[in-house]
Order: sequence, then C-alpha cells, then structure tokens
Amino acid sequence: MNNLKPTAREVKVILNSIGLENPKYIFNDKRVNGGRIKLWGYEMFRADMSKMRVMLQTLFPYLKDIQVESLWSLNGRFANDTTIKWKNQ
Repeated sequence: MNNLKPTAREVKVILNSIGLENPKYIFNDKRVNGGRIKLWGYEMFRADMSKMRVMLQTLFPYLKDIQVESLWSLNGRFANDTTIKWKNQ
C-alpha cells in the first residue's frame, strides 16, 4: 500500500473537489527522484495550493515533503506552471 503515488487522475479529482477547473495539460513527470506532476499553463493561488497539499498529505500520508508551487518563467516561454513534488519515504 505504501508504493502508491499520486497521479494526474487524483490531482484532477482534488481540483474538482476544491471547485477549480482542470488544466489543459497535466502529466506525471518521472525524470526526478521521487515524483513530480506538472500542470502546464495553470496558475493556482496560495490558498488553493495549501488545500491541494493538505489533501495530498491526507490521501498519501507515507510520502514526505509534498510541495505544491507555482512557477512563472522569465523568458515567457510558458506563462505559468504549477508543480507538485514529493519524495519517497
């Protein structure tokens, strides 16, 4: 049971439960140690990011250091992104 990791499907369910719309592009990025989910072109407010983090910690209590952050690029290639990161215990 401890080997389950969040996927784009769970993130979409959480976004719907918070009352936010789903992003156009969402995918699991397996290039990093632990895990990462990218939401391209999707910006979240701090309160919504906090709700997302709390709900992910509730669903996956064995993952440590879950972070939800919005990134704005300076070069303008991607206007805004949201990233969910975690480390395996």
